[in-house]
Amino acid sequence: MRSGKISDLLVFVEMPLIYMVATVFDYYFMGESPIKATWFVLLIYSVRKGMFVHVVSSLIFLLMTLYEARFTPNFNMTPAAIFLSISTLIALVSNSRIQAIKRLKYDISEREKEIEDLRERIRYLNSIIDDLKNRIFYEGEGLSSLFLRLKDIRTDNPRIFYRDFVDIVSDFFSIPGVSVYR
Repeated sequence: MRSGKISDLLVFVEMPLIYMVATVFDYYFMGESPIKATWFVLLIYSVRKGMFVHVVSSLIFLLMTLYEARFTPNFNMTPAAIFLSISTLIALVSNSRIQAIKRLKYDISEREKEIEDLRERIRYLNSIIDDLKNRIFYEGEGLSSLFLRLKDIRTDNPRIFYRDFVDIVSDFFSIPGVSVYR
């Protein structure tokens, strides 16, 4: 696949060769027909390529039409001028469509980047949710074991109850400073 600049420069080589072949075809096969093969080459090539190609192609087409008319504009050039106008209109429409397609491709690539960023964010948030679920499960398990241990404390003597309560809670949370409250 050729790059854009090289392809644009090759127009200066391709178009004259294509027009020469079309002119030979016109001379040998079309004869004095009012329809020329070079017109179709201009139309197809300008629609297929970009505006730069169309401008170069149109200039070559005009030079060849003037050459056929012996560089004297006359009434016989009217069909060629009409055909050139139509091909220019088609090339402009084609160019606007090509630009719209390029814009849409750019928008699609930007949206795909945004989607990937959102997916990454979703993965991150899902990992946080899973971590929180695990914490709730294990901490809930731990709290229930704390409550089971606190349930076994004797309640008949308040002094023993408070001492055992503080010991169990400080042991459970691994807080040595709570023993001060004894």
